[in-house]
Amino acid sequence: FEGTPLATFEIPEGTRSIGNNALKGTKIKTIHIPANVTYIGTRAFFIAANKGISLETLTFAENSKLQELGQYAFYANDKLRSINLPDNLQKIGANVFGKCSALEELILPAALKEIPNAAFIDCYSLKNVVMQEGITTKLLRMPDEVRGKFRGTLTRIVNEGATGLICLIL
Repeated sequence: FEGTPLATFEIPEGTRSIGNNALKGTKIKTIHIPANVTYIGTRAFFIAANKGISLETLTFAENSKLQELGQYAFYANDKLRSINLPDNLQKIGANVFGKCSALEELILPAALKEIPNAAFIDCYSLKNVVMQEGITTKLLRMPDEVRGKFRGTLTRIVNEGATGLICLIL
């Protein structure tokens, strides 16, 4: 569909990946990514600069299985204001949201392993970035001795306890 005047498009629920350049240069303003999509390719929703065309709304299904966003996937969508990336997302490509100049709020999942150079270059309006903290991050910040004790406690809980309610606050 690259470069077509397509203004609306619904991604079917069974879709597992969105290929490179799939909807690049279209006139779509709203896109909802279904739960089964695990990969969005390079330049999938790249908008050609200076055409006055841009995604305005980007949403992900609850329980999204998305794991990777390719390079430039949403580049130059200068009307996107807020993005809440799904919890399973582990990898984002360079310039993934570059030149999204209206982007004000971004929520990054705890599963995200790294943020590449220029991922958010020229996002001049970005005011609020929330980096969700996962258990892995919290455990890595614990001293070695505490981690060892914690590991022992969890081992006992798993092996010996199956009847009670246990709440761990990290």
